[in-house]
Amino acid sequence: MPVKLEIPPSPSLTVTWMWEGYLLLRERGVDEVLGHLTDELNGLLVGNDWKVLRRKFGKEEGMSIAALAERLAFQPDEDVVITSVVKPDEGYQAMGSVEYVRAPFTRVKNEGFSLQLLKLERYQWVTALELGALGEQVTPYADRYATFLLLAGVASTYAAKTPREYIFLLYDPVTLSSMEGRGELALSIKAAAKEALRAAVKELREWNEEYITLRVVFNEEFVHRARAYELRSLGFRVIRVRREGQSLKVYGDTPLTVFLERSIYQNRQLLQRINNALSKLAAPLSSYLQGRDTWGDGYHALRALKNLYMYYETGDLTFLAQYNREVHAMAEAIPQGEARQRRRRQEYLCAVL
Repeated sequence: MPVKLEIPPSPSLTVTWMWEGYLLLRERGVDEVLGHLTDELNGLLVGNDWKVLRRKFGKEEGMSIAALAERLAFQPDEDVVITSVVKPDEGYQAMGSVEYVRAPFTRVKNEGFSLQLLKLERYQWVTALELGALGEQVTPYADRYATFLLLAGVASTYAAKTPREYIFLLYDPVTLSSMEGRGELALSIKAAAKEALRAAVKELREWNEEYITLRVVFNEEFVHRARAYELRSLGFRVIRVRREGQSLKVYGDTPLTVFLERSIYQNRQLLQRINNALSKLAAPLSSYLQGRDTWGDGYHALRALKNLYMYYETGDLTFLAQYNREVHAMAEAIPQGEARQRRRRQEYLCAVL
């Protein structure tokens, strides 16, 4: 498919999503993109999005994110170069074909889309500096091609959903740049990382940065795929998006960097033991986060987790020793007596490393 994206990878969430979508489209095609856009994602179309879509497509169309993407999808014979132009003085940014971004503002506004997904960052901080729009109110517009790439990126990076948030796993700009020409590799590794993240959220039924980070970086399938390609490091971003009324807001942008040459990744048995230990922490930790920590074992599970996370971050064995002390405290918090409670104590002690 002769589609070319000429917007360089950057920390901008919009640009990163477009690059992620570009990789998925180029490697797997339009049908794969549409297949990834599940009904779970319909909540990302909010507020004024519906008014614009109904005006463009008619009252009954554009009612799902998959239906929207299908209307915007690239045709096999389309040859498109996608770029971006920002005009702070006129208060807008245009993303799309060269012809579109060079058009007068009235055409950009009338033909383009300005979905809430494009406005998540509100063009502040790093993104504003990149655009040369610091202190300016800039409204983003994207033509059908750029909007389709954005939706493809959302599809490619969507990992999990909690009752309050959508969670996405994206590559950071440095890793995205390094994956140029290795799109299938990038998709394969990210798929394993997303599955690990999805399983962690399901286990915990809540968000906890340390637990989910460790579940991803120690996931055996993810590590196996990454090391099979002799990669030294990988950088991700975990983005948490929340719907609030008629808008979307980013509630977390967590960097997740994996250094695969560290000695901890050379020891497969240790990886298995850490994964087993984390599975023992999940239930009491979940109870604690939801305010149902009856015996206090959840409190010690949280402290154990934080020490294990610090051990991963620093390699300092002091944190590993403190982790083991908290695991023992977690077991001791369970009252002795019933067989069920004795079994729980024994299970907790299996988390000692």
